[in-house]
Amino acid sequence: MSSSRPGSVLREPGMPLLVLMTALGFSGFAALMPVAPLWAVHGGAGSVGAGAVNGVLMLFTVLTQMVVPRSLRRFGWTRCWRPGCCCWACRRRSSPSAT
Repeated sequence: MSSSRPGSVLREPGMPLLVLMTALGFSGFAALMPVAPLWAVHGGAGSVGAGAVNGVLMLFTVLTQMVVPRSLRRFGWTRCWRPGCCCWACRRRSSPSAT
């Protein structure tokens, strides 16, 4: 902390924005999880296709998580968060539930 007084970590510089960005990021991901298989079914895929879409989404989620620590060290928080949140926003706007 920046002072010797005990206090809330939320009063530290940048923490409210970090909490807000984390909540927005996770809400975008949470909205994508049920929509992706529905989108596949809406496009004509059966239950196997919907399951495959969900499996691919989870696979790339795990692969991305393995790259994040190295990306944060190389590019910093801002350069990692902005493109990620923009990708989520674009995906949410193009999903069938957004129309």
